[in-house]
Amino acid sequence: MNCIARLSKEEFNNIFNEERKNITDNEKNREKRPTANLFIEGMRHNSLVKIAGSLSRQGILGNDLIAELIAINLRMCKPPLPNSEVISIAKSISEYKNYEQNTEYLDSNMDCKKKIKIILNSKRISVNEKSEKITKFLINDLNKNGYFIYTDTENCFYFDKNRKIIVPINLEDNLYKRLIHSYSINPNIQHYRYIFEELKIYAFNNGTEAAVYKFAHYNKENNCVYLKCSRNKLYKITIDNIVLLDNGTDGILFSNVVEVNEFTYIEELEEDTNPIEEITSICNFDDTVLPKKVQSTLAAACFVGYCMPEFLETKPILAIIGTKGSGKTALFKAILKVLFGSKSNVNAMPEKLSDIDALMSVSHLLLLDNFDTHKEGINDKFAVYATGGNVRTRKLYTNSEVHTIKLDAFLGFTTRTLSIKRDDILQRLILLKVKPIENGYIPESKLFEPILKNRNKILSYLIKEVQRILRLISDKAYEDDRFSFRMADFARFYTLYLDNREKANENLNKLIKFQQQTCIENDCIIMYLAEFMRKNPEGYYIAQAIYKSIESMISAARNNHQVNKNEFFQNYENVFSFAKRLNNISKEISDFIIIETRKGRANQTEYKLSKGEKFEDIDRVIEIEADELTSSIL
Repeated sequence: MNCIARLSKEEFNNIFNEERKNITDNEKNREKRPTANLFIEGMRHNSLVKIAGSLSRQGILGNDLIAELIAINLRMCKPPLPNSEVISIAKSISEYKNYEQNTEYLDSNMDCKKKIKIILNSKRISVNEKSEKITKFLINDLNKNGYFIYTDTENCFYFDKNRKIIVPINLEDNLYKRLIHSYSINPNIQHYRYIFEELKIYAFNNGTEAAVYKFAHYNKENNCVYLKCSRNKLYKITIDNIVLLDNGTDGILFSNVVEVNEFTYIEELEEDTNPIEEITSICNFDDTVLPKKVQSTLAAACFVGYCMPEFLETKPILAIIGTKGSGKTALFKAILKVLFGSKSNVNAMPEKLSDIDALMSVSHLLLLDNFDTHKEGINDKFAVYATGGNVRTRKLYTNSEVHTIKLDAFLGFTTRTLSIKRDDILQRLILLKVKPIENGYIPESKLFEPILKNRNKILSYLIKEVQRILRLISDKAYEDDRFSFRMADFARFYTLYLDNREKANENLNKLIKFQQQTCIENDCIIMYLAEFMRKNPEGYYIAQAIYKSIESMISAARNNHQVNKNEFFQNYENVFSFAKRLNNISKEISDFIIIETRKGRANQTEYKLSKGEKFEDIDRVIEIEADELTSSIL
């Protein structure tokens, strides 16, 4: 095959004739007169440069151009130039921008980043063609170094096999920005949005469906736990082993949406103390409602449970109630700093409930501080958070585009007074009561210093606790038990944590009583029911009659300027919500008011109210303006 067949006869003759004309008259008279179709001394270098330029415009670059030029040099130059000079000519032409405009024939061995740079600098192709070519080269290169993933919540990711990290395909994500920028693609260029949309579509059409976790995953089928310990490492915990693995092992993928400071598992530990319960005892538990030891073990069980989210399908919500200076926020901070690292901190209660959804989507454990204000719809939100699920919402600044938020994070909050009164929500709360610390306060830096210093030790103990619970699960311990506690998942987990059925039931029953007490504490409905009983003879009444009577009491008190807030109507805006509350709290308030029901005319429910054993203690339990209202009514 002719090594210069890529050049037309006309092109070759033009180059040859031009070089021959450049030779001076003196040179023409010498013996070095050119022979037809040969480049002699004085012609060789320039001729090869021009031939290389012509070949490069046809898309022959890099190693292909070197091979072509060496063949031409040996065939057409007399004597041939040194190979080193020919290679230098070819490389110079390949790197020269003017000869890199034809991107159809980019060297297959060329680095992808260089190809993209050539395309971006090209002036011969349109903007749309540039976007298409860049995306094509980018996807091919990404597939060489990893693979694309999509999830059941319509999110897509790229797994980098070299760095062992998950990159969300998300315009706002910093990891994504850094990945794309590594290919010389700046977020400000016009191709950026096109590339993003194409990558997303490619991931959904050609990617692998997989689950992406944030911090921990419990595999029920194999009875093992995977725990993230750094950006690209995880611990696999089984009943027999605890091993350090790369992210992506066993198909388990952890994203970096939750940052975790690296920690190291310690095999040998002193087992004379429980460092988890030492942490949970940072705050000053109020033992008038629950013994301190019970509250500490409940908090510790939640702490360990955060490592087994799939076991706790109904997520317990940790709620710490108490005045300022009781250490409730310090406890939350300590938990976060142990699990995730020194920079982790509690979140302030957002103004909008939708902001809680957003925080839940990027959290494994969301702890909210100072949840003291009544928020419309918060009860329904908490019910969803406890049971889990997905929320579809409109994307910001768009009219119809929606995205799915997966609400699978654990939740906790601190509050001075609990405004939640719905029994179905209270039954999902792990309630802890705290009181002011008595012996003075310790600066936070000093309080958390030993915790951070011993973080490896604490987390190693935590891992051993998880392994102990896995062994009990493997032995089917407490599998057939039934529990009076509504959240049976947590009840069994708490029993596994204590490894004592009787003690667990005893503690959970105490928690149930505390939940019932909290359900009626500071609820004005009990006081109004008491006043209704004092004013009306004993008998059966429909809910509407009781509701209207209470309305009249409140109206009279307002006219006398003795009731300054509308707490009753804030909680019970109509007779239906009032009747539902009567049915739900009948058991909880039976010590104070006994509620009996029967079916009356038109199948309506009728209620009979009578005094319980602690009826005279109502005003002490319900801390609202009872005296003023009573004097107004009587």
